[in-house]
Amino acid sequence: MFSLQLSAQEDIEIPRELMKPIKKTQKNRNNFLVGGSFGATFGTYTSVDVAPHFGYYLIKDHLLGGVGINYTFIRERSRNGIYDFHVLGGSLLLQGYFLRFLCAHAEFNYYGYKDSFAMNNWLAAPALYLGGGYRQKVGSDFGVYFLVLFNCFTNHPRNIYSNLAFRVGFSYDF
Repeated sequence: MFSLQLSAQEDIEIPRELMKPIKKTQKNRNNFLVGGSFGATFGTYTSVDVAPHFGYYLIKDHLLGGVGINYTFIRERSRNGIYDFHVLGGSLLLQGYFLRFLCAHAEFNYYGYKDSFAMNNWLAAPALYLGGGYRQKVGSDFGVYFLVLFNCFTNHPRNIYSNLAFRVGFSYDF
């Protein structure tokens, strides 16, 4: 195989007044983050979960504090009929990042639900999730995270969540 490349250049002198130094500028971003997760399970036990959260970096790229809201619809089919639950809650969260991709996570969640077993009364219960996970940045602003969390309040009489939670979500820094 044979290749030939020819090129020509002409030296042009540019006056110093027209030349501006190129500055490396860092994007002037705020310390805010928005993100959340979505989950779904279908079958005799159906669950659909939407959980957006909003945060503020207390220590840039290392410590995040935030608030979240969550809604879960649960439908359980059994021999005795179909039972629906609507779960609505709020949460306070704290996340610490280390080694650029690992995180420790603590979240206090207080939720209420309308229980068809309890004559359609609204019941409330707390949950405390502790755990950690992995965060992968996609570009400079977007991220995807994977968390494994343990619910410390599984013995609460009104708890409806399991003791182990797996969460996959996204985040956007702005």
